[in-house]
Amino acid sequence: MDLKSLLDKYKLPDTVQVEISRNEKGGFFAKLVDFPGCFTVADSPLELIQNVTDAILTYFEVPREDALKCNVLYGPPMPDFSELERMIINRRSPSIPSQLQFLYYMAPHHYGNFTRIR
Repeated sequence: MDLKSLLDKYKLPDTVQVEISRNEKGGFFAKLVDFPGCFTVADSPLELIQNVTDAILTYFEVPREDALKCNVLYGPPMPDFSELERMIINRRSPSIPSQLQFLYYMAPHHYGNFTRIR
């Protein structure tokens, strides 16, 4: 099954509203706003992206085998360059890829979209 067929068959959304907050231990909690009862937790921004993707695929009952073949991934949109540049200059964290810094520093509470990357 190719990606287009998977998207059409399971009616996967291009964009998902995600409400993200930090927990007391420094991890993340993400609630998928438009999908009742759908949420996930993670210890890092990268794990959060993986877990949000998994939550979406589980909610839409996409078989794991099909999802793995198509390599579907949802993630936060890339901030505009000036905002990203400001974050890198002021809060550079070498262990976090630049596209994830936006997510990491927007928490403890962030409400926004996760977009299907592929």
